[in-house]
Amino acid sequence: MKKPDLDESLARILALVRARESEMLALTRRWVEINSFTANIEGVDQVGGLLREAFALPGLTCTRIPAAGFGEHLVWKTAAPGPAILLVGHHDTVFPPGHFEGW
Repeated sequence: MKKPDLDESLARILALVRARESEMLALTRRWVEINSFTANIEGVDQVGGLLREAFALPGLTCTRIPAAGFGEHLVWKTAAPGPAILLVGHHDTVFPPGHFEGW
């Protein structure tokens, strides 16, 4: 069986993304409308809860790690075979409350 070339793979991925565009935009909007300023632990953890909900997928587990004075750290793992992939991000922002509300 012939492997698909990169252009074919990208075209399939783009088609899948475009088919779910409105769903992804609505989800992203829910995340960004919560003030998750680093010192706003409640807001950071609220965004974390939405992320846990969005990524509650078969075979994927999330571990919540408390951080004194900050929101929880979240670590997702899978037992999928193959090489490991590390993705790193954050779900807090640098903007204090009142900076973007109402935009």
